[in-house]
Amino acid sequence: MEQQQRADEFPAHGDGLWDVDIAQLFSAPAGPAPALPEASMTWMHSKQRDAPRTPASLGDMDESTSGLSNQDISYERKKSRAKITRVEVNTGFDELLAPQEQPCQDHPARIRALEAENERLKQQLNASPAHHAAAVATTSASATLHSNGSTMLWIPCSITPLVSAAPPRLTMHLPSTHKAVVHKKPRKAPKTTSLSSSSSSSSLSVLVDTCPHVLRFLDGVMLTRVAQTSHEWKRRIMDGKQAYLWEALIMQRWRIPKDEILLLTRSFTAMYHKWKYLDQSMLLPRGAYTKDESVVAMGRGQGLDLWGVLARRSNSRTTRSVWRDGALSVMQIVELRLVVQNMSSCPVSPTLLSIGVHPFQVLDASYGSHFTPRWIAVNGAQCSISDDSVVLHHMDFGVIAVYVSCPHIEFEEVFLSSARMIQVHCGRGDASVSIEAQFFNPNRDMQRAKHVV
Repeated sequence: MEQQQRADEFPAHGDGLWDVDIAQLFSAPAGPAPALPEASMTWMHSKQRDAPRTPASLGDMDESTSGLSNQDISYERKKSRAKITRVEVNTGFDELLAPQEQPCQDHPARIRALEAENERLKQQLNASPAHHAAAVATTSASATLHSNGSTMLWIPCSITPLVSAAPPRLTMHLPSTHKAVVHKKPRKAPKTTSLSSSSSSSSLSVLVDTCPHVLRFLDGVMLTRVAQTSHEWKRRIMDGKQAYLWEALIMQRWRIPKDEILLLTRSFTAMYHKWKYLDQSMLLPRGAYTKDESVVAMGRGQGLDLWGVLARRSNSRTTRSVWRDGALSVMQIVELRLVVQNMSSCPVSPTLLSIGVHPFQVLDASYGSHFTPRWIAVNGAQCSISDDSVVLHHMDFGVIAVYVSCPHIEFEEVFLSSARMIQVHCGRGDASVSIEAQFFNPNRDMQRAKHVV
């Protein structure tokens, strides 16, 4: 009965060490010790954590635990894999808590000594005035020195300074070992305009950054000149963000619709390059009497552009019937249309009677009103003005019709090969400017090239 109660207190699935009855151990005769069960041996060997496990040892453990349930087997395996036991954990905690459990008797005594010294220092500071702090400190220190016979001397020291004024700084003037540097006067440089140009450029840059629409008041020629001043201006003006400026200039100068600009000169994608190509090729502005016309002469100067357009006939002949002095006569006449465009900022007024086509003669009113030079279009709109009242402002253009007498020349191509130059005089304010346009002559150019070679 007593053995049965002990068996209930220590079940078989507990630690294997307690599976052996202690009473049997004490009552057993002297001799070899009874063998412990395999479970107890497994628990004892689990403390040897560093010993490597071999398949044979694992097989022995499986054979020893074959009589146990799956839960007991899992528990035994986990316990055998443990790296630390409960006893070692408790021992470690005891070692950590041991210094904290020791009585600290010296701490309260030291704290009380520091508090007493602090109170004594506060009483001395409150009793002595601020401006006698040094004297009081010296007196108290000397008194303490005479009264205290020990080797230790307590001198009160204040953490914060008692005197508001800062102590004077001692400055020492050491003799310099370096030689004195003599600064030479710079030579007078010749006066240049770089400062004025840089200042004006910087002021213009600030103005453009503040108000980008200021560039709208500049035409293509002025923008090109500004771009040539520096790389920064070139990058700024040729930037894709300024494409609207060049697009507006193309529409205003050549009267090209916006939807046709992209189709024009497809090899150039940037608007600036499109404008530059049209300017260098001197494209004829679009308007009345300028569409699909053959340009035979071209010139540029004094801020004016001049084109010569031939009004071709269906038979390409120059012979016409002219009524003059009450009689009908036959003459060789060619009609030319002169296109003048003002690219300067000053308005100009071309003089009709001053137009000349060398080496031929331009007909006047003496040959009839029909042959009188007149304006037939202004800014693309048709008109009929026979006086000098037309004034061309910036980017305005007009078409003048003149009739040229070319005796003994029957065909227009022969006339073009013989003509040399067109000359027009224009009034600009109080001054007068002249513009010339040279005729295209492929045959003459080829002969001149052969002569040069």
